Amino acid sequence: MAFKKTILRKIEREFFKPFIKDPIDWTFMEECWQHPYREFQYIAMGYLDKKKKEFRHEDFSKLKELAQTKSWWDSIDQLDRIIGEITFHYPETKDFMRQWSL
Repeated sequence: MAFKKTILRKIEREFFKPFIKDPIDWTFMEECWQHPYREFQYIAMGYLDKKKKEFRHEDFSKLKELAQTKSWWDSIDQLDRIIGEITFHYPETKDFMRQWSL
């Protein structure tokens, strides 16, 4: 059963509240991403969106891996915004972007 995004966002907000100040939990991200139900990728994307100000250029390869697995249009659109923000704040990632585009 697919959830409406507004319901999912409401659930996410309450679920992430106690963890939002913790460092990025890449294990949680990987578990969500590998889950067969697409809603888990939506949860992962919501989590990434809430943590986007914490990303550093070191996270670029992890985000690239997410983009290359289960790369649905909506996941790619959201990852694109996050990766773009990292690239804006960390110019050294522009070389990664050039290599990625080849």
